[in-house]
Amino acid sequence: MQLAPINILVIEDNPEDVFFVRTILKKAKGVDFAIEAAGSLADGCRRLAAGGIQLVLLDLSLPDGSGLATFHELQSQAPEIPVIILSVVDDDETALRAVHDGAQDYLVKGKVDSGLLTRAIVYALERTMAKSALFAAEEKYRSIFENAVEGIFQTTPNGHYISVNPALARIYGYVSVEELMKSVTDIGRHLYVEAGRRDEFIRVMQEHGTVSDFESRIYRKDGSIIWISENARAVRAAGRRVLYYEGMVEDITRRKQAEATLRFSEERFRSIWENSNDGMRLTDPAGIVIAINSRFCEMVGMRIEEIEGRPFTVVYEDTPDNARILARYKERFLAGTIEQHFERHVRFKSGRESYTELSNSYIQREGQAPLLLSIFHDVTERKRFEEKVRNSEVLYHSLVETLPQNIFRKDLNDRFTFGNRRFCEAIGCQTEDLLGKTDFDFFPADLARKYQQDDRQIMASGKTFEVIEEYRPPGGETGYVQVVKTPLYDASGEIMGLQGIFWDITEKKRTEERERKANAELARSQEELRKKNEMLEDDLRMAQEIQQAILPQSYPVFPRDAAPGENLLSFHHRYQPTGEVGGDFFSVLPLSDTKAGVFICDVMGHGVRSALVTAMVRGLVEELKTVATDPGQLLTRVNGDLRTILQQTGTPLFTTAFYLVIDLDAREFLFANAGHPKPFMIRGDPAEVAVLKSFDGKSRPALGLFQESVYPTTRLPVRPGDRFMLFTDGLFEVSGPDNTEYSQEMLLAAVKKRAHLPAVELFDQLLAEIKGFALEPKFDDDVCLVAVDVSRRWPEA
Repeated sequence: MQLAPINILVIEDNPEDVFFVRTILKKAKGVDFAIEAAGSLADGCRRLAAGGIQLVLLDLSLPDGSGLATFHELQSQAPEIPVIILSVVDDDETALRAVHDGAQDYLVKGKVDSGLLTRAIVYALERTMAKSALFAAEEKYRSIFENAVEGIFQTTPNGHYISVNPALARIYGYVSVEELMKSVTDIGRHLYVEAGRRDEFIRVMQEHGTVSDFESRIYRKDGSIIWISENARAVRAAGRRVLYYEGMVEDITRRKQAEATLRFSEERFRSIWENSNDGMRLTDPAGIVIAINSRFCEMVGMRIEEIEGRPFTVVYEDTPDNARILARYKERFLAGTIEQHFERHVRFKSGRESYTELSNSYIQREGQAPLLLSIFHDVTERKRFEEKVRNSEVLYHSLVETLPQNIFRKDLNDRFTFGNRRFCEAIGCQTEDLLGKTDFDFFPADLARKYQQDDRQIMASGKTFEVIEEYRPPGGETGYVQVVKTPLYDASGEIMGLQGIFWDITEKKRTEERERKANAELARSQEELRKKNEMLEDDLRMAQEIQQAILPQSYPVFPRDAAPGENLLSFHHRYQPTGEVGGDFFSVLPLSDTKAGVFICDVMGHGVRSALVTAMVRGLVEELKTVATDPGQLLTRVNGDLRTILQQTGTPLFTTAFYLVIDLDAREFLFANAGHPKPFMIRGDPAEVAVLKSFDGKSRPALGLFQESVYPTTRLPVRPGDRFMLFTDGLFEVSGPDNTEYSQEMLLAAVKKRAHLPAVELFDQLLAEIKGFALEPKFDDDVCLVAVDVSRRWPEA
């Protein structure tokens, strides 16, 4: 397949060099080049601005440009065009700087052949296209992240957000991503309504590695509560340690509300179905009875098992017409022409007969054939005493008599024309005693006058009137009724009176009052919790100040009367707790004018518990100063006392520790190690770094684990200029790229690289290197470093 030629611009003021480039590129196999030339940097920039150039071959020595400044100027004008420098200067330093600054390659004239130049051009174009594709992919991901409808997040296992997208901020009611991350610093406490919900999230994540459709109620910024659904996964390091959780959040509040509404609707339907005074029946298109209620069984005088699963005609007397009725039902069901409402006189197989009002309606089902809901209302009694009532009111009176509301009607002269049974019972009269009467016949004059004024306003305005009224029956508690009055119109559209409906809402009002009180109590509890949190934060700040105070604020001088600059031992340290308080501790003990002890320890974990144990260890070391000249004896005694204390509390904590004694008179140093990272000793010029190991090479357990543990003392000679570097494991237990970890071996190599530096510079550069290695520029655990320098002015024996 013939490929389009590659358009190359040669910016070169020497025509012979341009001719050379054209010549050698013509020899390229499988690649065609379209070559243009420009004799100056300005001409080259103008040609690039016109477009169509894919790569530039640039000479650094031009009439209007010299050296790398020429490349930098071209790059500023066309940063997206790859550039290969073709120079007469064979200088590795210049070549390295050019490539570092963005050049694709640096080739020397006279050392270039067709194959080398062709490869350099093709490779440069491929790298540029790959970079562009990567940038496009990153932009696409960022666009998806920023514009997604669902909330996207990354969180640490301990409940801090690493990153969130704008959609999550909007879901939680915050105006920006920054505001959300600043406000929500503890997801478990600040977001979830149910206590322990975050713990359940982590438990599921630890068990399965993913969380799907994890539904929870959460607080938005304004305190309102919504429902969310989370789908997330755990991102792990190579050692299976969880680095962070990432996932998506969807606001499912509307769905939850719809589900609640559906449940309420189903419960209400079930309640109506079971408690209705009407018989109800569900049949399929074939006329088979799917379900009936108990009232229907009472009406027809048969049991449920005798009816369900059989044609609906089974309840009627056996007649030749039953088969015809069933066939007609099937035909009308499919045609959708079944009568909606009608009345008939029926005789059942049980011998019962009645006048029945029947209402039919289709129940549509998604993906299935509809069912027919038939409601049977026995109107036999009504038929007996309503023979003189107009046919148009038959259905109305039947309905209002069965509804649980109190219903009445009045004419334009405020006289009652109708009242249902519930209404008559409520005002204490019989139906026949109600008609033609007014409110003044049943209520106190002031109350009757109010009702009359309300009624006349309704009939004058034609507007519905709705109010909640309070009542107190004799000897009873206050109750409430909901009253709705609407105007009645005749066939010509003129107001002919009004209709009133009222029902008891006492329980509803009491429920609302209980909810109001519950909300007030909840608000009070939240305020108390806020105050307790503030107290806890104050206590943590005080604990931090106390812990900082017990660390050395100044170092002792050896000997004590040494003039400034004549100190035989000098000390430096760095202490960085991960929280308000930490679990690392160190101390410098002046044992005599020529003898110093340096103690460092690391309590398991970090936080308040660890800080308390460091305070205990400090107290134990202070109490045992009488044996402080023997490191092994000191650690053995501290271990026994610490073990006794921790056994009494049942607290599963332990402490690693290292104790070093430098004896200038004996020209030796002594140390003992209790499970602590082995310190380094830097000696000689050039400096060599050695790891301080016990004389037998064995490791001993941490303090507080075993009562009978004994820690031996190792003795080694000390020399002028020696440096001892002690540290805790938080320095090197740092996760980096590709799930790697900053190991002790890497730490040793970093120290060897900088062993010649003063302790202050060594510590600063070491911490900077480790933070640069880490995924985040911080440490996961408390960090403590201590350096002890033996003066070079101290003469050797």
